[in-house]
Amino acid sequence: MTPFWEDPIQPVVDIIGLDHVLYSSDWPHPDGLADPVGYYKFCEEEGLSTEAIKKIMGANMFDLMEVGVSGPPLLRTPRQVDRFRARQNPQPRATP
Repeated sequence: MTPFWEDPIQPVVDIIGLDHVLYSSDWPHPDGLADPVGYYKFCEEEGLSTEAIKKIMGANMFDLMEVGVSGPPLLRTPRQVDRFRARQNPQPRATP
């Protein structure tokens, strides 16, 4: 368990194993993250693989809850999330 998102995650993974690590946030508590993409990026900076980050950010929860996921993957990279958000909130075009 890491009480703060800024704490290194690798020691936790080393102690309890990757399959037992789940992302969570206490938002809107001041120590929580409003946007989980920030934690994804933090994990990338910490050197975790994309597969490890996907497990932490959701795949392990699906396994724990024994929930099967069908269809396209739900776990996206920050770039994919940014593109999705841009499509959902298009910027108005300037009129000539």
